[in-house]
Amino acid sequence: MAGNRVPDEFPFPGAWVHPDRMGGKICIEGTRFTVAQLVAEIAEEPGDELISLIDDHEWDRETVLRCLKGLADWLNRKEYENERA
Repeated sequence: MAGNRVPDEFPFPGAWVHPDRMGGKICIEGTRFTVAQLVAEIAEEPGDELISLIDDHEWDRETVLRCLKGLADWLNRKEYENERA
């Protein structure tokens, strides 16, 4: 897509950043849906697959969901936006 601005060190495939879309936040590639929003929604209402993964590994459910919420908050933080500028 023309105009995409994805840093060379971008942490994962399938995502993009465009300065004129969603305030320059990391989005799912080709969309205006932020990765932070995706993570936040998973943390709010984890699906069966996530619950199975947590249970299979005998992880503490609340800890994993708190981690996902923290990641969503981190992706939305102003300091991170400034680091990418």
